[in-house]
Amino acid sequence: MLMRMVISSSSNLFTYLGASDIYIKSLYEEDRRTIQETCYSFMALDPDCFLDREEFKKNMDRYIKSIKESAKAQGAAEILMPGEPEHRTELRLLKEGIPLAPNTVKELTALGESLGLPYRL
Repeated sequence: MLMRMVISSSSNLFTYLGASDIYIKSLYEEDRRTIQETCYSFMALDPDCFLDREEFKKNMDRYIKSIKESAKAQGAAEILMPGEPEHRTELRLLKEGIPLAPNTVKELTALGESLGLPYRL
C-alpha cells in the first residue's frame, strides 16, 4: 500500500494516511465553501487483552518520559501531558480551598442561616 505523509493544517502534526489524497481541514478556520468534514472517533481498549499490565505501565512511563524530554517550544517551561494541568489544579484547590466571590459567600451564608446550618465557608 502506498503511504503518503500529509501535514495536518489543524495541528501541524504529521499524519500517515492511506493511498487516497486526503486534505485534513483546520479545526479552527471556517471554510464556507463546503461542509467542515471534521469528526472524532474514540475507542477504549483493555491493555490486559494485549500485554501484561506491568509491561503496559512501563511502556506508558517510557512514552510519557520521551514526550516530556522532547524539545520544548520557544518560551515553554515544560511539556504537559493531557490531564496534567487539571490534576495540578485539583491538588492546589484541595490544599488551598476553592476561591469564592464575596457575594457568593454572602448568599451561601444567608442560605445556610435560613436553613439553620452553621457557617463553614
